[in-house]
Amino acid sequence: MRTMIKSVYLVAIGSALLSGCNASQESAPKESTAANSAPTLQLKATSAQLMNQILDPQADIVWAAVGSIITKEGEQQLAPKTDAEWTVVRNAAAIVAETSNLLMLAPHARDQGDWVAMTRRVIDKANECVQAAEAKDIETLFTAGGDMYIACTACHAKYVIGEPLKE
Repeated sequence: MRTMIKSVYLVAIGSALLSGCNASQESAPKESTAANSAPTLQLKATSAQLMNQILDPQADIVWAAVGSIITKEGEQQLAPKTDAEWTVVRNAAAIVAETSNLLMLAPHARDQGDWVAMTRRVIDKANECVQAAEAKDIETLFTAGGDMYIACTACHAKYVIGEPLKE
């Protein structure tokens, strides 16, 4: 008799638990969207801070990585020589690309037209630098770095010259 009461009791508890689970499944949305599950961003840096403290120093690393210096003693070729040096260049280019993504978000984006298009060009060129550094391709890094410089200065010509970004 006790075994039967225990069995009935366990079945009752199990049924209650299962019906509770079903109820919560029915009330839960069937598909979660990225918008519903995306974390809230907490952007603190100004556009000028992103540029001056993150983008510019990392872009300088990419631009200084390859090239040549001509002195009275002759021409000196600049290029990363070790895996560690190539990694520094690759990481700097990746930081330029990823930080540039922040510039397309409010409150940084000045508009959804030229600002976004020019920023995407910087991202594309920075990613080309990443690929060139991963391939340890000096010529491609030189060209992509120059293209990244042109993309940066085109944006600065429109949005910074005459209207400096404030800290």
